[in-house]
Formats: sequence, C-alpha cells, structure tokens
Amino acid sequence: MTYYSKIAGLSLGVVAAFGSIAPAQAFSLSFGEDLNFLGTGNDRPVLTETPNASAAAAAFLSNFDNVHTATFEDLDVGTTGSVDLDFEGAATATLSGAGKVSDQTFNGVHPIAGDQYWLTYAWDNGFRIDFDKAVAGFGFYANDIGDVGATVQMELGLANGGTTIVDFPHQTTAGQSGSILYQGIIAENEDELFSSIRFISTGGNDGFGFDNMTVGSFNQLKETAATPAPGLMLGFALMGAFGLRSQLKRK
Repeated sequence: MTYYSKIAGLSLGVVAAFGSIAPAQAFSLSFGEDLNFLGTGNDRPVLTETPNASAAAAAFLSNFDNVHTATFEDLDVGTTGSVDLDFEGAATATLSGAGKVSDQTFNGVHPIAGDQYWLTYAWDNGFRIDFDKAVAGFGFYANDIGDVGATVQMELGLANGGTTIVDFPHQTTAGQSGSILYQGIIAENEDELFSSIRFISTGGNDGFGFDNMTVGSFNQLKETAATPAPGLMLGFALMGAFGLRSQLKRK
C-alpha cells in the first residue's frame, strides 16, 4: 500500500509540487488537486485536463482488484433524501443527508463524468454514506472546494467502534474556483476498516460537487498493497483510463 503524494497543480495542469507527505492519520491517502484560475463566475470554463487528480485516482485504484465506481447518471435530477449505491463486490451503501442530484454547471460546480453529480452546500449539515459491511477503501472526485475558505473533512465510522477524522489537504487559495480534486483513503489493516463516512464542511458560503465514488473491500486489496512504502513517489505512469460501472437506484 502506498502512502500518498500530495500534488498541487494549476488550471493548465502544470505540477507545482510533487512530494511525499506522511498523513496524520494511519490511513494511506492518495490526493491530487488541479486548481482553476480561469475566467470568473458562470463564465469560468471547466478544466478539461486534470493530471494531478487523475494521477491520485490511478494511484488509489492501483491498490485494488475489480472495484466498481458509482456515478449519479441513473437518478432523476433533483433527487434528495436517501440514495442507494451498489459497489459490486465490495458493499452496498446508502447516501443520505443534505444535497441533491444536479446536472447544473455554475460558479465552478459541475459533474466529473457524464451529466450528473451530488451537489451539497457548506452551510448545510453535510451528508453521509453508510455501508452494509466494513470496507477498506473509498475514493472520489470533488470540485469547487476551498475557493472561498470553506474546508471539508471526512469522519469515518470505524467497524470496530469509534470514529476518526480524515482531512482534505486541499487548497484554500483566493481566486480559484471550479478546481478538481481526487481523494482516496485506504485502511492499512483490519482494525482500520470503516462502515460509514460523514462529510463535514466548515466555514465559507459555498457549494461543492461530488462524483465518481469508488469502494474497495479488504479482500479486493492487492497483495502488493499490504506492505507500506513510505516516501514512494507516485509517477505519472500511474495515470490511466479506468472504466466506470455503476448501479444506483433511488431508495
């Protein structure tokens, strides 16, 4: 299992920093972010290249076999409340709390794949995902986080009891909006398996978009992922296309 490399990027996909950082949590963390400084307001163009986020996604996915990624394409626009997600081979899950399925692109918020995504706001009480069994990994894309100072954290509900907080090492740089990030977390042993995630927003008056959620079970972890490699540099060779297969239905 690789420890994460934080990759800070620019809107044009230029890598500004590429290093290895040991997370405060014991979980392995893959993170990449592409900042968008182009345009203003609704005239701001969506990033067409996301080398940093894509590298982080590839790094996360490289630790698992046969995982499935859920999008929000099969749901009606405007769907709120509880949504069922099926991560074949790993778990089924229920997404609940503040937010709705949206197909809008505005003020930097937009879908990652297809036409739809989960839209939520910093002033709401966040949303959560509950799994029907303990899982070892969770990865996702998000956009427009941090442009007005808002921060997001993940509270993991551990399968053996208790909770732990995982931070987003995202930028809060003024002038950027519509930036795209990928974050993946992986349990390093069975004691770190988790059965729920709660997304917590603090500060700022902003909306966020979430899309392309992937879940991996402990059994889907590759054997090579069992040995941590602190300081490992994640090269762009890890970047690559990955298929999205999802089965979502409204509860």
